[in-house]
Amino acid sequence: MDNPRNTTSPSDVVAWNEAMAKKHDPDAFHTESGFLVRFIEKRRVDAIKRNLDALPTDRVLEVGCGAGNIIEGIDARIVGVDLSSHLLSKAKKRLPSGTVELVRADGEAVPFQDHSFDRVICSEVLEHVLHPENVIAEIARLLKPGGTAVITIPNEAKIDMAKRLMSKLRLNRILPGMRYNMPGAGENEWHLHHYDLKIAKEQLSPYLRILKIQPIPVRLMPLHYVIKCSQRTCH
Repeated sequence: MDNPRNTTSPSDVVAWNEAMAKKHDPDAFHTESGFLVRFIEKRRVDAIKRNLDALPTDRVLEVGCGAGNIIEGIDARIVGVDLSSHLLSKAKKRLPSGTVELVRADGEAVPFQDHSFDRVICSEVLEHVLHPENVIAEIARLLKPGGTAVITIPNEAKIDMAKRLMSKLRLNRILPGMRYNMPGAGENEWHLHHYDLKIAKEQLSPYLRILKIQPIPVRLMPLHYVIKCSQRTCH
């Protein structure tokens, strides 16, 4: 299926995203990858939850909740939104019945009122959507004054470098557990945008105040960034 940037049809975008979700299966990425990837993913998820610092009374939204791998285990009033029916069905099976509200919706137009949530998560989503700034604007709109948003992005240049290095050293053949089970450098067809920290700051700053940036897994090899934000007083 063609890249959705080549169409203006919302149904084409939905169909393309559904095909990508089935082909690349982010649930399997969390649960079935080699030990190195699972270690990095656990570091990322733990950092999200720590920076979110949600209370049981908080209403928490995840934009792009996928199969529920991040919101699983968060003790709060959880709402998960995703464009993929396939991933939402997986989330419904994973999450205890009645504990989470799951809604199929576009992250660029989330069907909730302004200032509805104490906490908002958006993890590894912005690179997949047509208009990342629209998703960020929605997060800012939905977040209560004094609330916290935690947004994560891939540092794609570093990820591509790590893949090339592993391939050159044949580590992915010698140590199958180190396999980064995604396409090779520059081949991730589900990404519509190429992210790094500079781009993320430029897109976030008009809508949200950046409080903290945590490189994952470590500062010397930042493959992802976990970015803690608060609402700006005005947009």
